[in-house]
Amino acid sequence: MNHIGSLEPSSRQPLSKKLKKWKYICPTIARKMSSLGEYKMFGVLRAAKGDAQSVFDSLHRALAMIEFDMFGRVISANSNFCALLDYDPSDIIGQHYSMFVEPEYSRSADYAEFWKKLGRGEFEAGQYKLIGRGGKGVWTQSTYSPIRNSRGDAVKVVNILTDITPYMTKSNDLEKTINAISRAQAVVEFTASGEIITANANFLNLMGYNLDEIKGRPHHIFVDATYAASQEYFNFWSKLRRGESVTEEFKRIGKDGHVVWLQASYNPIFDADDNITKIVQFSTDITSRALATESISRNISQLTKNLGATFASMKQIAAVIAEITRSPQRQVGGLCQAKTTIDLMDQMTRQNVAMVEAAVASGVKLEVDTIANLIGPFDTRDRGSGPVDTPVVSLEESTVVRLRPSRAASTPDPDDRRGRGGGPAATLAFPSRKDRS
Repeated sequence: MNHIGSLEPSSRQPLSKKLKKWKYICPTIARKMSSLGEYKMFGVLRAAKGDAQSVFDSLHRALAMIEFDMFGRVISANSNFCALLDYDPSDIIGQHYSMFVEPEYSRSADYAEFWKKLGRGEFEAGQYKLIGRGGKGVWTQSTYSPIRNSRGDAVKVVNILTDITPYMTKSNDLEKTINAISRAQAVVEFTASGEIITANANFLNLMGYNLDEIKGRPHHIFVDATYAASQEYFNFWSKLRRGESVTEEFKRIGKDGHVVWLQASYNPIFDADDNITKIVQFSTDITSRALATESISRNISQLTKNLGATFASMKQIAAVIAEITRSPQRQVGGLCQAKTTIDLMDQMTRQNVAMVEAAVASGVKLEVDTIANLIGPFDTRDRGSGPVDTPVVSLEESTVVRLRPSRAASTPDPDDRRGRGGGPAATLAFPSRKDRS
C-alpha cells in the first residue's frame, strides 16, 4: 500500500475522512496529515494570490488606473493616470471624481444615471472625455468596474483607461470634412450591391424624394430603363465592386421624371480587411450647364447647315459670273440673278450672326478651332497648288456696275434680232449694305 500517495489532499477520499480514520489508528500520523493538508491549501492560495498580483502589476505598468469609493472620492491613482491628466497624486486623492469631467456634464442627467449604474454594481465602458490640469481635454477608452465585498456589496470602483485622443482628433477632423462636403454637395451612400443606405438633404431635394421613399431601394431608380438594362450600366457597377472609383457626368432621373445632370464621383469605402463596406457618391448639379451645351450644339449644327447652303450659293455666284464673262449678251439677266443670290446670302449671314451671338450670350465659349473646323469644309482654296480657276469677285458696298454697248456696235443694226443696237446704257446698281438694311 502506498501510504505516501494516500496522504495527498488531492486523492479521491476527502482529507477529513482520512484524518478521522487515522485518528484512531495513529494520532501522530493524523497530526502530520492535517499539517500537510493545511500547507497544501494555503500554498495554492498564496500561488493564486501571487498570479493575480502579477497580472495586476502588469496592468498598472501598461494602463492608467484610478480607484474611487462609491461616493466618488478618489482613493488612489497610478503614475500613468497622473501623467495623462498632468496631476500629482496629492492633487487628486480625496477629491471627487467630478473634477475630471466638464462642469456641464457633471450637472447632467446622463452623469447622474452613470453613478446610479455604478451604485447598483453594474459594469460601464465607453469613450469618455476627461479634463486634466488647466482644462486639457483627454479622450479615453474607459472601463468602470465595481468591486464587491464578501457580502456582495459594491465598495469601490476601479477605472482602467487608455488615451485615444489622437484617434478621436483624427476622427473629428474627418467628420468635419465630411460635414463640410455634405453641406456643399449632394451625397448618397449605397451598399456594394447598389441598395441605398442614406442620402443627405441636398441629394433628396435635387431628386425630389424624401429618405423613406428611397432607403433600401436599388440605384437604378435614378436611371431610365434602357440604360439600366444596358451593358454600360453593368460595367459601371462591376468597376465599383472591384474597388475602382468612377468620376463622370451622369444623366439621372428624378421622382417626377425630370432630368438631372450630375458631375459625380462614386467612391468605394473599405474596412480594415480591404472589403468594400459601402459606396459613397458625391455630386454637383450641372443641369443648367448641360442644357446650355445641348442648345449650343443644336445651334452649331444649324450653323453648319447654313454654311453649307452659303457655300452652295457662292458656287452659284461663281458660275453666274463665269457665265457673264462668256456671254455678254446675258449680262443683264445674269447680274440680276447674282443680285438675288447675294441678297439670299446676306439674309443667311444675318441668321448665322444671330446664332453665334446667342451662343455667346449663353455663357459657353466657342473655341476658335471649333469654328475653323466648321468653316474648313467650305474653304475653296487649294493650299497646296495655289488658287483655283474659280473667279474671285469683290463687291464693295457702293459698287455700281454699268454695262455700255461696244463702240463697234454704236450704229443700230436693223437685222440684229437680239437687240444689241446702240440703245441707252443698261445700268445695274448693287445696293449698299446700308440700303439693304
